[in-house]
Parts: sequence; C-alpha cells; structure tokens
Amino acid sequence: MRKLYKMEFIFSRKGTITGMFVSTDEEVKRLYKTTIYFGEVLGKHSDIQVDLQGGDIITVTDDQEFIDKYVQLIGDVGYNPFDYIQDEEDNIEE
Repeated sequence: MRKLYKMEFIFSRKGTITGMFVSTDEEVKRLYKTTIYFGEVLGKHSDIQVDLQGGDIITVTDDQEFIDKYVQLIGDVGYNPFDYIQDEEDNIEE
C-alpha cells in the first residue's frame, strides 16, 4: 500500500533539506540500509550525505484517495531520497 511520507534534515546554519513523496513501507525500509548523497545542495562545498535513522522519514497519511489526488495534482515536493541513493560503485576508490 502506498503512503505519503515526509522527511526533514536540519543542518544548523547550513540549511534544511525537506521532501514529501509517495512510496511503500517496504521501499522506505530499504532506504535505511543505504547512504543518501545530496551533494552540494546547501551550497558550494556542503557535500551533504545522510545515513537514515528511525524517525527521519515519517508517514503523513495512508488515505489512498488523498494520495491518488496528491500524485495527480502535485507529485513529489522538495527532495525525494530515492533520487539520491549512493551506489556502492560510488564508494569504490580507483
């Protein structure tokens, strides 16, 4: 079942990364085993990466009718962590 999720990471004076996206519990659970690499989204040399912990992503709603309308009219808002999953190949130094 799809749900609407919200994430928020506060990096003190650097800034905040937020996002709302639709996914399933199974897909979100897999995020907790990966590194989310946002790059320099908070400015030059910010190099932001996050290892997700419990509570970093919260469920907003599981109302399927609302989620269908949300996807149809809005889609993702802010950053979607699935777009920033760091590949294992990226960790290998040449």
